[in-house]
Amino acid sequence: RLQNGSTIIRKNSPKDVEGFWESKGKPNAQYRLYAYLLKAGFYVLRVEYWEDTGYQFISEKDGRSVEVYGPPSFSPDRSMLFVAESTPYWSSGETTELTICSLKSGTLSKIWSHTTENWPPVASFWISNNEIHLYERQQKGSRLTRGRKLGVVRFSNGRWTLIEEVKGKSRKVK
Repeated sequence: RLQNGSTIIRKNSPKDVEGFWESKGKPNAQYRLYAYLLKAGFYVLRVEYWEDTGYQFISEKDGRSVEVYGPPSFSPDRSMLFVAESTPYWSSGETTELTICSLKSGTLSKIWSHTTENWPPVASFWISNNEIHLYERQQKGSRLTRGRKLGVVRFSNGRWTLIEEVKGKSRKVK
């Protein structure tokens, strides 16, 4: 339910639908509530498509939505989110977009981004509101775990910077 009293409904595709699209041109998708961010004013839905997963941030204020294609990782105070968007079928030569967004009063705003090359899928962990540690995301059976450290994104001197780990040594990137 939105602040103005109206509602937004997302309907799941029938379970027997295969492929990217339903017959009426709608995406083949299953919706699940992922989070409700009371202070920021967002509902977050996990959207499972035919071969991909997205996360819709729906503003409680006006119902506008923004979708990201990577699991969001929230800052300890829930005022920011980090997303690492990789192509679904990662291979050497692909890019990963690292993004930090501000979540305030029902508005999602990009405040920093950086594109990396040849990075595997990323698992992110907020250490504080000013520091995020990045690891290779690995799967062991049905569990996701973290692998080798890829870098740190840190806020200092009024800006965000990526410090990449390369063969055990740190190097400032952006």
